[in-house]
Amino acid sequence: MSMTDRHQQTPTPVRLPDDLKAALKSKATANDRSLNGEVIARLRDSLQADGMTLRDYFAAQFMVRAQSLCETNDGWSMENAAQCAYQMADAMLEARSA
Repeated sequence: MSMTDRHQQTPTPVRLPDDLKAALKSKATANDRSLNGEVIARLRDSLQADGMTLRDYFAAQFMVRAQSLCETNDGWSMENAAQCAYQMADAMLEARSA
């Protein structure tokens, strides 16, 4: 989207509680985005995740962290990480029901 296109969009005012706005600003800074960019990225992520099961969500969260293990090549492959991610997800689901 070009700068001109972006400025032609109708603004959508949203009221945010102060603590939520502060948390989003902090995450935006950490992710090198504007507050608006952070909100858009998080909304897109949540809409894309609509078809995920809780098990898939837990596994995906693990995979984000496991990627660095695969990149350092300490005996980890993406296949190993994926298997481990679902084992971790199953353990988390089991712990939730306990």
